[in-house]
Amino acid sequence: MLQELREVDEQIREGDLARAQVLCKRLLQQHPTNAAAHEKMGDIMRRRELWEDAAEWYGLAGQLQDSERLRAKRADAVQRAREARRGGLGPHLVEDAERPRKLLLWLGIAAVAMVLIALAIVRGLTGPDVDQERVVVAPPETVDTGPAAPGGPGLTSPSPVRGTQPAPTPPGSQTAQPTQPGEPGDGGAREIPGEHWSASPAPRQAPRRTVSTRPSAAAPRTAGIPATVPTTDHDQAVIAATEALTWGTDRPMTGTVNAIVDPYSGYAVIRVMIPGTVAGDGMVEQVVRQAYRVARAAIAANETITSLTIQMVRIVDGERVLAFRGNTTRRALQNVQTQQPAFGTIWDGIFASAWWNEQAGGVGPAATEETPATTP
Repeated sequence: MLQELREVDEQIREGDLARAQVLCKRLLQQHPTNAAAHEKMGDIMRRRELWEDAAEWYGLAGQLQDSERLRAKRADAVQRAREARRGGLGPHLVEDAERPRKLLLWLGIAAVAMVLIALAIVRGLTGPDVDQERVVVAPPETVDTGPAAPGGPGLTSPSPVRGTQPAPTPPGSQTAQPTQPGEPGDGGAREIPGEHWSASPAPRQAPRRTVSTRPSAAAPRTAGIPATVPTTDHDQAVIAATEALTWGTDRPMTGTVNAIVDPYSGYAVIRVMIPGTVAGDGMVEQVVRQAYRVARAAIAANETITSLTIQMVRIVDGERVLAFRGNTTRRALQNVQTQQPAFGTIWDGIFASAWWNEQAGGVGPAATEETPATTP
């Protein structure tokens, strides 16, 4: 047992959280009442920045063997979970081993940018000071076209190039006055009597385009339980499959499911809200059987899932209370030969370290077993 715990610690230090999680799940299956194994699973969830899950694992470990260290770890995880719900932090589903690579990549980009900036500064200081040539366009010559033919159009001299002095106007001739801003004809072409059409100056700045603030797609649904990260395609596939289930025959699960799937490690956490109508003596068995159906629907909807945790939440006195938590794997679910296994098979054979919270009402099968002594 101690050797396996040391191996889990070593995998956590090396950043191989997927391997550490597999080893820890194996320990939980072999020793479901061992507090140290529950604490190690909480450490793994903490490294993944799944703060709510870490707090639950630390709480379970504290129920098996209370200590000041576990209370401090759980308090820190609860505080970080609150910050995550406010938008301060978010779960980190990518393996921690990727962090050094990303850091080196950003350092390399920053170094290249600094070299380019330094070269640009040196070139600006040492480059020759060459004045740009100024192009001056001479005013066009006035062409004497003679008197206009009777009934025919008269030819006029071309307009001067913008930025040059116009040619002298003979005494007695008419001169077109420039259009002042705000006068009629400003902003478009205007006709000058006896001469050609003249266009007004082009605007100095293009008009601003109105930016639409309407979102391109509807925001993802939180499914009744607050989500700590935006849902992905993997999450939506599992949510859609589990929402298609019903409680019995008349209570659909639509809007009561939330899922977080990590396709890199194959681990998923699925939370389901228990309707208020599920109560009484048969509540525990009904909830556990529904958790089994949720697990089967999840692995059928997403082939990347290899292990998963099912959490069933119930409203008690206006607050959400975790009623049931069970871990299982794709292999354990696929090994079931019947569509409706016995309740004892689901509790002991399919779910590893299954746990029922008496604060949610009812009594789970584990409550009748002998529990180890706890230290204050």
